Amino acid sequence: KDYLSAGKLKECLQSYGFGSKTGIELSGEATGSLNFNGKIEVDWLSPSYGQGFSTTAIQQLQALTIIANDGVMVKPHIIKKIVNNNTGNIPPSTLLPIVYSNIRYFIRTRFILLFSIVKTCINCT
Repeated sequence: KDYLSAGKLKECLQSYGFGSKTGIELSGEATGSLNFNGKIEVDWLSPSYGQGFSTTAIQQLQALTIIANDGVMVKPHIIKKIVNNNTGNIPPSTLLPIVYSNIRYFIRTRFILLFSIVKTCINCT
């Protein structure tokens, strides 16, 4: 068998923030579920097509920051506004805390390519 083991798949999903809280400033955040153990092959192959584990929208958003930020995953925040205390102005950009930044360039570019194909074909018949 030449594919990811159950343990490595679970480790990979956990490194992207799935199965744990993101720490966003909202009460009642859920963790999602990575309850597959690999004893039955279908248990750990099913995540490849979106079955066998659950995520929250915030976890998905956090994982997508990897693509949006050139391989750097940032922690999501609820922000009303950002104001410079010295000038009272809203700054053009703000640094966010890095959560994970070990995504290889090859993988990022493949994700971007796949998402662009899906975006292009949404209205295809």
